[in-house]
Amino acid sequence: MSGPKSATYGLTGEARRRVEKQLQYESEALKCAAKISQLCRKAARIGTELNRESAKAGLKAKYGGTTADKEKAENFRAFFDEEVLSIRKTFSDSRPVVSGRYEMTDEAVNQKRMAAERLQLLCSRLEKLLEDAGEQLDQTKDTETKEKMMEKIRTRISFEGGEGEQEMLISQKRACASLLTGYLQMKLPETLNERLRSALNRLRRISDLRSLQTFETVTVGEVLREADQWREERKKEYDELMCRYQALCQMYTGDMEASISVPDTVEALREEIQTKKMEIQRQKEQEYIAECADAVMEEMGYQMIGTGKTVHQGSFAGNGERPGRYRNALYKFGTGTAVHITYAPDGKIAMELGGIAETSRIPDRNEAEELAEEMKVFCSEYTVFERKMLERGIIVREHFRHDPPSSECAKMIGIDEYEITLAEPVAYFRPGRTGEEIEADPTGYGGTFYTEREIE
Repeated sequence: MSGPKSATYGLTGEARRRVEKQLQYESEALKCAAKISQLCRKAARIGTELNRESAKAGLKAKYGGTTADKEKAENFRAFFDEEVLSIRKTFSDSRPVVSGRYEMTDEAVNQKRMAAERLQLLCSRLEKLLEDAGEQLDQTKDTETKEKMMEKIRTRISFEGGEGEQEMLISQKRACASLLTGYLQMKLPETLNERLRSALNRLRRISDLRSLQTFETVTVGEVLREADQWREERKKEYDELMCRYQALCQMYTGDMEASISVPDTVEALREEIQTKKMEIQRQKEQEYIAECADAVMEEMGYQMIGTGKTVHQGSFAGNGERPGRYRNALYKFGTGTAVHITYAPDGKIAMELGGIAETSRIPDRNEAEELAEEMKVFCSEYTVFERKMLERGIIVREHFRHDPPSSECAKMIGIDEYEITLAEPVAYFRPGRTGEEIEADPTGYGGTFYTEREIE
């Protein structure tokens, strides 16, 4: 049976595990790289602030202050600058790249694991440095808290009663209501929203300034602090997921500078990350399968004539399979014959033996009969192909087509549809004929071709 054949190929459990591990470590390394880039930009801003605070400490020391603060500020600034420079250099030397393909070896897995661990340590080192810098800056300047912000909203008032107290009460309640309403528009968890709505209802029932002050300090202050803490944690989670999503997009496109569409919520990011991970897993598996098929064909003695000029989109063989990227390759089989292979994105590989022609066409009767004989020779070769694929961790999941040799299946394959990579001469197929080399390439796509003459 060596008419047209198509089957879906997949990885064995061990090969799939290696792909999953490499994907995990590579995405982690790229995520850390994206995060380090973000932190380096933040380090530049903090460095400017440290320089400013160091200059202030110097002025204070010059005009009667102590020199201890000046020395402390200058020493930390020098340490900070040196550490940032060291981290930037290490990062530059170990910046990860998107792999073109995965090797199915434990060594390849370990290499990606070690690369990810190095970047994780570098990222933690930079995070700790920025945390220390933040503490250093907090010691030299006041930090505005939520209570101070609320003090700005409130005007200092006297609780002795007196003229204008009712007007002041109305003004303060309006300001507090505006603050609570603003937080209700921030997409907070429903538990916090419920407490904010409850606070608004209680606010409406307050009738004196002293009760309002207590209410703002205790009830409102507590819920707003929790809301701010939730927002800060949410932002950190979003930034972390954003780095991971960016890494996955780079892996999917193979372009480190590619622009991406960014989801605007944590939930949407999580969903996109899961989708992208599955797409990349499938992509890497199919890339490996296609590359192994190429390697097996060459190992079996078939020389690649060329690859399809375009990687097209569409369904496989019109059977309605999942659309995606398809790649074609052409391998020399005999004099004037070739095996045409189509790699589909769902793991399907279709093989077809045909005669080589200048353009694709239906063969005449003599051509079809001789091609049917060539198909019989290819029968045992196909069995060897599947065995060698298994040796590389690739199994046949399902055969879709396994036709016997038949002149009805014969076809002439147009060489003009391929980018020619084979350096040695290639002959067009003619029944009962052999080739005589000519100077010109009739296709204009490289390689050496023959005209045909009858065997004497």
